Amino acid sequence: MTDHVFEAEVSALVDRVLDLVMIHQDDKAGGPSQRFVMDVPDAWVTLAAWLEMRRRMRLKDRHGPSPLWIDEPSDRIVRGLAKRHIGLLIHETMHLELHRLATGGHPFLQSPLPTVDGDFDEVADA
Repeated sequence: MTDHVFEAEVSALVDRVLDLVMIHQDDKAGGPSQRFVMDVPDAWVTLAAWLEMRRRMRLKDRHGPSPLWIDEPSDRIVRGLAKRHIGLLIHETMHLELHRLATGGHPFLQSPLPTVDGDFDEVADA
């Protein structure tokens, strides 16, 4: 694929995604979306719930010990906190990815690194 074709593909993708983002922001109901069901390890559920709880405390200018001990990932409150935080992570990460594509800074837009021929151990010993 030529660079021109790839640049056109990226440009069309960025334009389409920006259109969808604007629809989503302008629509009071949040615009079109897709529901995903994901398996998330208990470790990440626990961490995401704690991070969301701390984020909410910071927004309310509350400090000190957490009001809730996050120790049971299957708890309804813990799952709700985790779901909210993971949703924020996806939102922020995708905005960053879009920005990097639109401004030319995404790693996919960079020239590939040269590969090393031969056995890695031989190269490391040199």
